[in-house]
Amino acid sequence: MKQFRLLSTVVTAFLVVTAPATAAVFIHAGKLIDGVADHVQGPHTIVVENDRIVSITGGHLPWDGTGQYVDLKNYTVLPGLMDMHTHLSATDGGPEGYLEPFTLSSADYVLKMQKNAL
Repeated sequence: MKQFRLLSTVVTAFLVVTAPATAAVFIHAGKLIDGVADHVQGPHTIVVENDRIVSITGGHLPWDGTGQYVDLKNYTVLPGLMDMHTHLSATDGGPEGYLEPFTLSSADYVLKMQKNAL
């Protein structure tokens, strides 16, 4: 367990240090579930800056051409929901994968987890 804590701390630190600064992301959603209203809402515009939702506005606002544009007009979105279930040290499959716990060092696992996190 102690090795896992050290390993997860190293991986987390690596991801924080190597994470690039991101430009604004402008999302046009066809439908929106906000977790507050008791119904699915219609078209909305979602703006994300520095990996944080900064605004959610009804309707499709015009995009000013800066940052990144994501067209989800044909989809229903639930902003803020993140898939937190992951297996960073999962094997790549095959018989070799079963041997990894016995053949890889802690450093090898860190490198493998970093690759799987991307």
